[in-house]
Amino acid sequence: MRDTTKEVTKKTNVTFLSPIIVGLLFFTFYVLGELFPDYWWSTHSSHFLNPVIKYSIFLAAFFGMILSLAPNQIQRLVSIVKVPNQFHSSTMWLVSLLMGFLFYQFPMVADYYGEAYILNPQVHQTVSKVSQVAANDLFSFGLNPWAGQKTIIAFITYLAFFTGETIYTCILYFDAFFGFCFMLTWLTFVNQNIKDGLWKLILAISVGFAPFLLNFYGHLEINAIVLWVNLFWMTLFVRYFKNKDSKTLWILLLVLVFSLKIHAIALLLAPVWLFICVSHYFKQSNPTYSITWSKVTYFVLAPVFALGAFCYFFVFKDYNDSRNLAHTVKEYDHLFLPIVSPEAPLDKYNLFSFNHIFDYFSELLLWSPIALFIIAVIVISLRKKINWHREELIVTASIFIIFATFFFVLNPLLSMQMDWDLFTFPAPILLVLLVLLVKQIQEEKIKYKVLPISMAIGILTLPFFLVHYSKFDLSLKLQSLGVRIYYTYYEWSSQTIHNALILLSENRQYQFERKNVILYKLAEDALVGNDREYGLLWSKEGAYLLDYEKNPSKAYVYLEKGLTYSPNDNYAKLLLLESCLLLDQNDQAYELSLQLNQDKYPDAQTASITRIQTALYAEKFNEALQHSSDHLIQWSNDTVMRKINTRLKNNDKVEELEKMFFIPK
Repeated sequence: MRDTTKEVTKKTNVTFLSPIIVGLLFFTFYVLGELFPDYWWSTHSSHFLNPVIKYSIFLAAFFGMILSLAPNQIQRLVSIVKVPNQFHSSTMWLVSLLMGFLFYQFPMVADYYGEAYILNPQVHQTVSKVSQVAANDLFSFGLNPWAGQKTIIAFITYLAFFTGETIYTCILYFDAFFGFCFMLTWLTFVNQNIKDGLWKLILAISVGFAPFLLNFYGHLEINAIVLWVNLFWMTLFVRYFKNKDSKTLWILLLVLVFSLKIHAIALLLAPVWLFICVSHYFKQSNPTYSITWSKVTYFVLAPVFALGAFCYFFVFKDYNDSRNLAHTVKEYDHLFLPIVSPEAPLDKYNLFSFNHIFDYFSELLLWSPIALFIIAVIVISLRKKINWHREELIVTASIFIIFATFFFVLNPLLSMQMDWDLFTFPAPILLVLLVLLVKQIQEEKIKYKVLPISMAIGILTLPFFLVHYSKFDLSLKLQSLGVRIYYTYYEWSSQTIHNALILLSENRQYQFERKNVILYKLAEDALVGNDREYGLLWSKEGAYLLDYEKNPSKAYVYLEKGLTYSPNDNYAKLLLLESCLLLDQNDQAYELSLQLNQDKYPDAQTASITRIQTALYAEKFNEALQHSSDHLIQWSNDTVMRKINTRLKNNDKVEELEKMFFIPK
């Protein structure tokens, strides 16, 4: 006879211990971020905070974990506080308005994430006239990857024009408004689907402390409206399953079209809507019809993945992509990560590399770690209490699978660390999935263990927000991200480090020291002759030393070092050439000019003139005569060069010809 007592005891232990075990696992992720910040990049923000603040955060979070071992005391406390089971509409509006106020009042001190670099140069400008390009972008419709961005930028341009505010202020309005909409939509959805007041509180916390909310804190991107529309569509989608009315179905289509206007990612929702639409009208003639996992797999997932594979291998052919971003890419270039690794130094990152898999796992922790924790606990402890065959759960889970898979394959053009904002788009779907799961287990007493751990994880996410309100702390964070990018994705690492150091410009000595620390740190793994990113770190410092500190001798060292690692960097060659002239190293300047002329850099005419100029400074008069003659063949109207050519032919005071060029000493 089977011993049922042991089985019950075992199940009870699993239910009792799983929240604290999973919670401590999440706690460990943040401890690892503190100890190894260059690796655990999504949980490392505490490492850059004041020690008193960060250790207080860890202590408070650990205390929350321990509280979960006393669920009966938590239950008594909740009964005393009397958490209401129904959110009043005024409460939801007040909380949402408060969050909107926080989004507006506490924007990031600097923003280099995603494509913020496009808007950064112009954010403090006002708009006195709206261009025809902006009008076309706002009212046209396209499905290419950049169409949505152009639409939102055009909208913000119009907003700045009509309000007279700067573009930056209008972006703050934009982010705060849609952040408010997001919170109100979320709280309303939770209130409509969850009866238990404690679970409503937990679900509110799961979003209030979610790292992806940084998208609403003055982020110079279009993501605020995309996140809200995705959430709104999903909540409307779940509502459809309550009554299955045609009206809601067609409203979903209208919202989907609007979603496509603001971001092409909404295309991933189209197959699901089409499937639901067909199912809706098929059920009218066949009342016994129901949506099942097999139907969704056969009619949605399989076709979507088959089409995706076809596009990946035969349309975009990204399976063997170079990933090289040395030149500006077109909107359909490098869309997906390759399976075949490119050549070094881009060989450490491909679709199935450990670096990408770990980065994607790290990205998940920027969605909602509380939501992930709760889902993990439900799957481990309460999975048998879940009806996994409910139609809305099947379809929502399928949408999440499609989104999660798409973003796994998608190429983070600026690296996962700097493009993290784009990769949070599946977060609203995850949250809706969470509600559908909690809805079925809300009567379980496990909630008294989940509450303190959820609050603890929420506390652990605070450093992610706090670090973005201090230039110094954010600089340290970005430096760490830049190092991580260099060792993994590679592209955009030097720019990330450069942006990080810009934030230290008020303390030039410390900025210079940090730059040298990073250069020394990466030196061991740098590839001589084939390391553009490492070379750029040297040459950008050389450019600063030359242009701002007027120190050509020091600049010479950094620029020459940069070219050692990135010999094809023509901009560095041009700056080194200028340094050589200022240091009277004219022969080397001439050799550099020959290389620049061969590449026609920065343009053919300027390169030709520079070649003649350096030949004169190096007293290579025969070469200067030949170069000036070649120059006049192409630019015969250049009167100054004709005079130089004539004097060279006549040997007329050729030593003084260099005075016709101005070199600031």
